[in-house]
Amino acid sequence: MSDRELAEKIQGAPNYQISRAIRETYNAKMARLDYEERQRKLLRAEDVEREAFELGRRVRDRLLNIPSRVAATLAAETDFKTIERLLVQELRTAMEELSQ
Repeated sequence: MSDRELAEKIQGAPNYQISRAIRETYNAKMARLDYEERQRKLLRAEDVEREAFELGRRVRDRLLNIPSRVAATLAAETDFKTIERLLVQELRTAMEELSQ
């Protein structure tokens, strides 16, 4: 390789100081993320997605369970206010259980 070819190749590449600065900046950012995660100021996206999915599933299952639990009681009722009160009570119970 000629001196000219070597000079052209070196010109296109970042110098050592720039490369080191880039690496140190990256390492500092990673250290900060690690620190914040250990301090519980930061959560992993996968963990948040999994928890949200599981919570959504519990909400769905709990709410879809209400009709089978209260259908017979509601079928026997003729008073609108009583039916409404029973439904509200069931929904509140479900929400309270889910909030625990």
